[in-house]
Amino acid sequence: PLPRFQKWQGRSEFRVVRGPHGQRSGHIPEAEAPDGQRGMRAVTSLRGAVNEVKGQGKVTEVNREKKAGYAVVQLEGDSAPEVVKLQIGSVYKGTAARDCLSLIKYEDYKNQVEWAKVSQSIHGVVSKDVIGKVDLDQLPGKKVTFVGCFSVVNGSQEILVTPVMLKVE
Repeated sequence: PLPRFQKWQGRSEFRVVRGPHGQRSGHIPEAEAPDGQRGMRAVTSLRGAVNEVKGQGKVTEVNREKKAGYAVVQLEGDSAPEVVKLQIGSVYKGTAARDCLSLIKYEDYKNQVEWAKVSQSIHGVVSKDVIGKVDLDQLPGKKVTFVGCFSVVNGSQEILVTPVMLKVE
């Protein structure tokens, strides 16, 4: 079964639990979210649910063999071990970072090409201002805290987060 997300329950960890129906849901009701996590939400895009997430854990692997590099993060706070992958570029898969933004929408752009360029631009900012400030060679074994976005892709067991904030401790 696919993981699904549980309400935050006053914790800063990215909570992942097994769902009874196998679907993923990232909705965090405002009344149930701690002050620092209000505003985290799930939205629906043309490709499915897009989730804003916050989490922390230990980096167990950094893979840069392909241009779509990633760091594997073992999440803290769960009784069952769960991992997520943080995209570290230079190529970023998907459009979750763009699709999570409520201040822009497809109708604001002339065509699909312009809409795609928005996502590419956001990925450029992530690469420069988020990932570019991290020494990826020193990342394995470090504790990280992240805020990011991911899309639910049908048939995938993988949670691939595009980080928009990454703090290494």
